[in-house]
Amino acid sequence: MVREHAGRAGLNDVLIYVADLQEERLRLLTGRGLDAGRESVSHPDELMVDGTLPGRAYETIKELPEAGAGAGRWWVPMLDGAERVGVLRIDTAVGAGDESVVPVMRHLATLVTMLLIEKRPHSDSYARRIRIRPMNVAAEMQWNLMPPRAFTNTSVTVSAVVEPAYEVGGDAFDYALADGTIHLGIFDAMGHDIAAGLAANLAGGGPKWCCCPRRACQWRRSPRKHRRVLRFDRPRRQGCS
Repeated sequence: MVREHAGRAGLNDVLIYVADLQEERLRLLTGRGLDAGRESVSHPDELMVDGTLPGRAYETIKELPEAGAGAGRWWVPMLDGAERVGVLRIDTAVGAGDESVVPVMRHLATLVTMLLIEKRPHSDSYARRIRIRPMNVAAEMQWNLMPPRAFTNTSVTVSAVVEPAYEVGGDAFDYALADGTIHLGIFDAMGHDIAAGLAANLAGGGPKWCCCPRRACQWRRSPRKHRRVLRFDRPRRQGCS
């Protein structure tokens, strides 16, 4: 669909590459197959971020022309606010390096990013595509509860990395912007299992529960009473017969 409609604007052979969870690879998104990335015989299925032109476009957030590609070929970053989603590979009718097409390519990248961000919660295909190995259950839960890893406005920029990405359980972060103040939280519950993940998310939910002025005043007057809300008892390990 993207290729068909982009061609009417003179942007040909558009390919979509999305970044994997650890932002080390760019993976071709075809929209076919269980992971929306059924292999194409004529295009590389995966590109490394480090040491490649597409990777440099992704890292620097700049549109970069590809020399020696025949037609005017460009690599264009896809952004959701401050979050880097991937890159587009676009062939144009004009010569390589002709920046007159850059505004049109930016508009296309913005539109494609909006479509991806809007539709990815409704399917497991995107989640499969950005992973390169299996993820444990605790990490699955944790990633779905944490906010986007990047945020920016005119006053502040927030960026987060969580490792090990496929085994994170008790490690979490959260942030919120309210009335010109950024609130940050970093949580580290012992372990990397589901119990640790539940503890970290319970700790993160506590401050949100206390956000309203009435609860905040009650918290200050009687902290012990309301900290019981955050108490989490890890289940005892039971032997198996």
